[in-house]
Amino acid sequence: MQQRAIPGSPRSLRASSFDDVESPGKLKAAFQSWRVKRRRALVLGALLSLLLLRWAIQPRHTQNARPSAPHCAEPLPLMRHEVGDGGFQMDGYNVWGGSAIHAPEDGRWHLFASRWPESLGHNAWVTSSEVVRATADAPDGPYTFEEVVLGPRDPGFFDGRMAHNPTVHRDPASGRYYLFYIGTTYNFEPPRPPAPFDNRTQYELAWNGKRIGVATATSVRGPWRRKDETLLPPRPGMWDGGITSNPSVVIHGNGSATLMYKSMKHTYPERTVKKDSFYLGIAFSKAGPWGPFVRTGPSWNRPAVSWAGRPLTLEDPFLWRCGGGTWHLLAKTMGRIDALGLRDAQLIYTNSSDLEAWAEPQLAYNRTLTFRGGGAAARTASVARLERPQLIFADGPDAAPSHGLFGLMERKQGTCRNVAVPFGRAA
Repeated sequence: MQQRAIPGSPRSLRASSFDDVESPGKLKAAFQSWRVKRRRALVLGALLSLLLLRWAIQPRHTQNARPSAPHCAEPLPLMRHEVGDGGFQMDGYNVWGGSAIHAPEDGRWHLFASRWPESLGHNAWVTSSEVVRATADAPDGPYTFEEVVLGPRDPGFFDGRMAHNPTVHRDPASGRYYLFYIGTTYNFEPPRPPAPFDNRTQYELAWNGKRIGVATATSVRGPWRRKDETLLPPRPGMWDGGITSNPSVVIHGNGSATLMYKSMKHTYPERTVKKDSFYLGIAFSKAGPWGPFVRTGPSWNRPAVSWAGRPLTLEDPFLWRCGGGTWHLLAKTMGRIDALGLRDAQLIYTNSSDLEAWAEPQLAYNRTLTFRGGGAAARTASVARLERPQLIFADGPDAAPSHGLFGLMERKQGTCRNVAVPFGRAA
């Protein structure tokens, strides 16, 4: 008699007749095999459902993140001029020269900056500045003060009285952190708040001692070990015989380092009499960021950044290299470049393939910014100072810069703070 297939049974059991199955033992084995296969299918289905659910949840975190940055994008078109609520400032202090880094050990952003008592006035940076660390959850902040990192120490050291203009880096080869800065020392009593510091003779004495220093640590939280000698002494009689100041450093994948610095031929009072100009130089260290650094190559005895056959009068360099290729430079003009329509105290951009021949400088920032945030209406203003640029590469060292950090003074001799400018995205 014709039998119907058992509903829901495996295909091997859907016979037209029980006569198609040779024995009850084979029927039992076939049924067990079907159950094993069905169980495996259910497990695989559950795993696939979990993967799909995880994929569905993750975009909540990634869709609002910055899209993948183009490799080595042209940076100038990305630079914006809008300041929000980020950055770093402290009540009762002038704050300057911020440099931020992402720390893999805690997943947070750490900003190193200079501060000195506001009541002493702007010029007291040269006598009373110290380096502090602040933290934030996002690269543009706002940052919250954590600790003093480099303060005064024995005045017998080159940086015994002051530490200023930090720039922080992590060595990709060793994982160590290196904090570069400038320091000075002097033999007079440091100024004390609340009286403003206005002694020109003491200012010049302290200024003449400016030298580049470095500290290192295995954690971004320290402890930091300073090098007791300056990283790069001046060379009396040469173009950089006066000071060494305002370092910008690139640490390469093999552990070597390139350092750009500011200098001039004389110190006070000769620099005033001779109307000396600031220029930028370059030094290299095969041994790594701890040094020693040496001036070498074609520019060892002359300023390193020139255009149209003449050295450019610049300060506050920020040098970076993308993917081992083109070198990029942001710097502040210390005089007019009439042929290009550039004025004093503007931030310019240029680039080079070899640190010798530089492209025509272009205007990056002219000190006009738009301020947004804080619940107030947007306003556009020309500020007194926009200096010491340092960039953030939140998308990775070989991607386009994601943010700019700047020292800002809105009105002449006013309070200083660090501002963060989110950059745009390349097309």
